[in-house]
Amino acid sequence: MLESAGNTLKAIRDPFPYRRFMRRHEIVFVHIPKCAGTSILKALAGRTRPRDHFSYHVYEQADSARYARSFKFSFVREPLSRIRSIYTYLRNGGNGTSDAPLCESINARCSNLNGFIEDWLDTRHLHVIPLLRPQSHFIYNGYTQRIEMDFVGRHERFELDCQTLFDRLGVRDAVPFENESPTSSSEGAAALETATEAVSSAAN
Repeated sequence: MLESAGNTLKAIRDPFPYRRFMRRHEIVFVHIPKCAGTSILKALAGRTRPRDHFSYHVYEQADSARYARSFKFSFVREPLSRIRSIYTYLRNGGNGTSDAPLCESINARCSNLNGFIEDWLDTRHLHVIPLLRPQSHFIYNGYTQRIEMDFVGRHERFELDCQTLFDRLGVRDAVPFENESPTSSSEGAAALETATEAVSSAAN
């Protein structure tokens, strides 16, 4: 009973999906996994959880009026680099809780990045496992054939695009990288060389 009351209080203080920091800044932040979104969350919300990985459609459906008047933004990443980051993240245990079964399966079945690409980046997994969903899933409206965001930053020019974004929002906080996954450059280069075509078609 106490746990239920505690969860209710949290929901009141930080309602889903328009979290308190989104309401304060009149924004919709679509957090695509492994695109430096945790750093954005820390700067704007002062914390790194909860990390809500939902498409624009969730926010639109929850409150269409708020969605329409909010400044909508997201960050994206070069697809091959993102896949390598996801693989390393899962090989290292993911978030340690809800990712555990997936991490165990990948560690048991995939000895390297190329194996992960061949075994996991297909239609059986891409649209079922949130972490693996293509970036377009989060920000692209297939009906109108347009990107729903007012601003799309890039992981590759993170500091510059953050400055542009924060100037727009009136935020002056510096943004350190958070939740970055270490990578193996030798394994990554070899796997990416052989798997470029597969990833580009399945996860762009």
